[in-house]
Amino acid sequence: PSWQENHIVELRGEFMFPGKYTIRRGETLSQLIERVGGFTEYAYIEGSVFTREKLKQLELQNLLKVSESLRMEIASKSLSSQDGQAVDYEQAKLLLADLTKVNPVGRLVVDIPGIVADSDVDVLLEDGDVLYVPSKQNSVNVVGQVQVATSHIYRKGLDAFNYVDLSGGVKEQADDDRIYIIKANGSVEIPNQGNWFSSASNNIEPGDTVVVPLDSAYMDNLSLWATATQIVYQAAVAIAAVSGI
Repeated sequence: PSWQENHIVELRGEFMFPGKYTIRRGETLSQLIERVGGFTEYAYIEGSVFTREKLKQLELQNLLKVSESLRMEIASKSLSSQDGQAVDYEQAKLLLADLTKVNPVGRLVVDIPGIVADSDVDVLLEDGDVLYVPSKQNSVNVVGQVQVATSHIYRKGLDAFNYVDLSGGVKEQADDDRIYIIKANGSVEIPNQGNWFSSASNNIEPGDTVVVPLDSAYMDNLSLWATATQIVYQAAVAIAAVSGI
C-alpha cells in the first residue's frame, strides 16, 4: 500500500546502476542511493545536480514576474526621462530577450556528501526528481563581464581574482565589487568586503564558477538591471552544469 506506481525518480551519471526507479511513499534520497548500490569510483558527488519539477514551474513564474516588472520600469523611465538620460532600448530589448529565453532548471541545492554521511539532513523524494552525479572534474569556470569567458584547469592556491586574470581581466562595464562564486553543488558564496579574495582562496574547488556581474549603473539607473542580469548569469551557469544530463 505504500508503493506509488507512478512516482518515478531518475538517477543519472556515476551510479552503480543509473536509471529510473519507482519510489515508495516517504522514501528518502539516501535510501534510494543505497538501494542502487551507491556511486562509482569516478563520481564527483560535490558537483551533483538535483532538479525538481515543481521548482521549474516556480522559477518560470518568477522569471515572468521579473520580465514584466522590468518592462514596466523601462516604460516608466522613458516617460520621465530627461535629455541625456534616456533608456538604451537596444540594450533593454536584448536583456528582455535573454530573460524570455532562459529555461528554468528547477535546481535544488542538496549536500549529497552530507546526506550520505548523515541521514538527519536527508531529502524526501518527489515524483519527477532527477539526480545527476558527474565524473570527477578538474576545472574552474569564469563567466560574466570578463574579456574571455572560459574554463581553466584547477590549480591549488589560486583565488577568484587569479582566475579572473586568467580570463583577461574584467571589462569596463563589470561590477568587480560584487564578484561571487557559484559552488559546484549550486550554492552561492558571497565573500566578505574586507580582503575577501585571500579569505576565499582556499574555498575555490574544482567545478566552481566565478561570476563577474554587470554594473547596472554603467548603462542606466534602472533598479532591476542588476537583478535581471544575475538571473541570466545564474541560469546560464545552472544550464551549463546540467548540460551533460
